[in-house]
Amino acid sequence: MLPAQTVPYDGSRRQPATPRLKSRTAVAMRVAALIAPVFCMSAACIAQAQPKPLLTAADYGKFEYLTESTLSPDGRWLSHGIDRVNDTSDLHIRRVTSGPPHVVRWGSAPSFSANSRWATWAIGLPPDERERMEREKKPVRLATGLLELVTGRERRFDIVKSRSFDPSGRYLALHGYAPDEPKGKGADLRILRLGSSDEITFGNVVEYAWSDAGSMLAFTVAAGTAAGNGVQVYDMSSGRLFPLDASGMTYRGLTWRKEGRDLAVLRSTGPAGGTGTSFTLLAFSSVGGTGSTARTLELKTAGVADTLELTEFQRPRWSPEGNRIVIGLRPVPTTARATNSASRGDSTGKPAIDSARAIASSRDTALPGVQIWHSLDVLIVPQQQSRAVATGRRTLLAVWELATNRVVQVSSDLAENATVLEGFRYGVERRTARYPFGAKFGRRYLDIQSVDLTTGVRTAVVDSVRYSWDSGAGHYVLWYDGRDF
Repeated sequence: MLPAQTVPYDGSRRQPATPRLKSRTAVAMRVAALIAPVFCMSAACIAQAQPKPLLTAADYGKFEYLTESTLSPDGRWLSHGIDRVNDTSDLHIRRVTSGPPHVVRWGSAPSFSANSRWATWAIGLPPDERERMEREKKPVRLATGLLELVTGRERRFDIVKSRSFDPSGRYLALHGYAPDEPKGKGADLRILRLGSSDEITFGNVVEYAWSDAGSMLAFTVAAGTAAGNGVQVYDMSSGRLFPLDASGMTYRGLTWRKEGRDLAVLRSTGPAGGTGTSFTLLAFSSVGGTGSTARTLELKTAGVADTLELTEFQRPRWSPEGNRIVIGLRPVPTTARATNSASRGDSTGKPAIDSARAIASSRDTALPGVQIWHSLDVLIVPQQQSRAVATGRRTLLAVWELATNRVVQVSSDLAENATVLEGFRYGVERRTARYPFGAKFGRRYLDIQSVDLTTGVRTAVVDSVRYSWDSGAGHYVLWYDGRDF
């Protein structure tokens, strides 16, 4: 800041005179400057006196919020949903840089092809129409939209339950709805060659899956009868069809090995339409190649106890090298076990049965419900009931080694959580059975055990920890014991 300067007054200088207004124009400008604020204040008062517009119920419905945004693989296209309070929704597909969006009413679940040339989505129904069809017990069927992004050309396909691009982005699979009768029958599967009018249809398809290596499509067939079921693979490039297995059984869980031509599928041990829960695992290596082989997992020869069976609740999962497959085992259901589990609630998390409701059902009489809670139950009865379906689908995690036909079991208890680490060298099980009090009141503890998938040796890693995490490469486990990491 500059220092203040003092100039002495010598009497010879005269103070400057106040400038005089020399014209009427200047006077008018001065008066206008003084009066203008008065007019502004008056206008503001008048504006405040006018009533403000009120929001109505119709206005509330116009409020919007964004949902399910998806970016194309090349990053040039964006899709997002717009939902409104009045239950209307739109799907917008637009260029990231500029340009108006392509708007689809009632569109949802968008996806882009791998080459970023195409977009597809599901087309639903307005809520009132859906409710009307449900009241009239009519089937609700979705449709599918297809958009060529550059040209903006759009197509619609009705009665499509699911859809999927192949990994190259050149083909689109459209799977329809299965008929109500006969039970278990599959639906038509249409394969579109994008950018052309070529189309091929396979009938009675229940499940399908694209391979990562080439445009190969695997699908299971169910005719709704005791015969005609099977697994087939169609090579889109060569147009060849490979029947892999045929029987009167049920097929589930199609799984390709990532970036490979190996395929796994579960086949029921009983005829299609039966009540059995036991399955057999089929593994096909180098599908469509000259060295193609097929293996079948037989639990007895693989060293699995007779009390366990292979189930469909764990989808097969290949190891990166294709030498191991993750499977799920469960105790074989028996009449005695079913009776015991249905007549009591225990501390393992299995759902307890309301005895009063069972009596009321048997007597066909309306009685008030009673729930009996045991102090040893880790989960209270409402939690047991809400988790009944999930509990019934839990499996014992195991790994099948194809070369030696040997099964290594990672899980030791259905109530515990187990994982196979990346690289398929080790499995880890986190056991909480020793700490029911902590699990009951939200302060859980667990013991960590590792399983060598080559030797089957189980090792205790650490006890009484609060949380644990697996390393990305599958070599390490990090844990927190309540004080230190």
